[in-house]
Amino acid sequence: INEIQSKANQKVVCGHTYTLDCKLSHKHAARQSPWTFKSIPVSCSIASLLEHWEYKGKQLHRLMDHFEDRIDYTLNDFADVLRLNKKLLEFACKFVVLYGDEDTEEIRSELKKLVSNMSKIKDAVAELHLLTKDVEDTISDEIQKDMDEVSSSFFKLTRNLPVCKLHLIGKGRIGFDADIAESESEYREPVQSYDEINENDLEVRVSVSPSQSGQDEELLKNIEKKDKRNERVTQKSLAEIDKQLAELEAQHLEVKRRALQNKCSAADLVSEHGDSDIRGKSAR
Repeated sequence: INEIQSKANQKVVCGHTYTLDCKLSHKHAARQSPWTFKSIPVSCSIASLLEHWEYKGKQLHRLMDHFEDRIDYTLNDFADVLRLNKKLLEFACKFVVLYGDEDTEEIRSELKKLVSNMSKIKDAVAELHLLTKDVEDTISDEIQKDMDEVSSSFFKLTRNLPVCKLHLIGKGRIGFDADIAESESEYREPVQSYDEINENDLEVRVSVSPSQSGQDEELLKNIEKKDKRNERVTQKSLAEIDKQLAELEAQHLEVKRRALQNKCSAADLVSEHGDSDIRGKSAR
């Protein structure tokens, strides 16, 4: 705590702002990195960080008022940490002197609460101590790798869709609160102020459109001609298939007609023989 207080008037890098502007098209295929990415450190005073710090953990246990100290166990900010650290230290010293030789359930319960409270104060102090150190830029390398992958994927896309463009704009921040950050003059370029950056501002525009060059226009015309030619071939193929199906249907009907005709002829023949036998018997 003494070290934290001794650095209160100093400044640290409390965060970073990021800007990304990426414009990709088939014309950029030969370029190494067709985008602009910038990371800008932002500084602020440690005193401001300590003043705006808030405790997010569980509240402390309330102990019995053995010494009428009337301790307020509320823990919300840096001032509470300073107060409780001092009060609990005084309480612990008195408690050990008075109850150090006793071993009862009540004393053990009070000691457990006291140790738990001191542990929470220790965690809060450790969190406050981090505010006195510069915040490292932990995502720039990752963003660079991601953009390399985006660029690689885009140029693979242009193999099948050569006339296309992609425009991606990203802005964001990590590590600090806008209300307490103070951009140093040497950090203000190229971003003039933090207010210009919205952490939720992300724009992606993708367009597919003909190029200005005659070569690309000719490529599009050839693609359109090929599509129309394929469409005509497909229509012709369908017409031939329909014709073949109609011929097969006619052949099938002819076969059925002949089979029916043959069946009828056979029936007539049987009937004729039957009549002749009957006449022969009658004559005899």
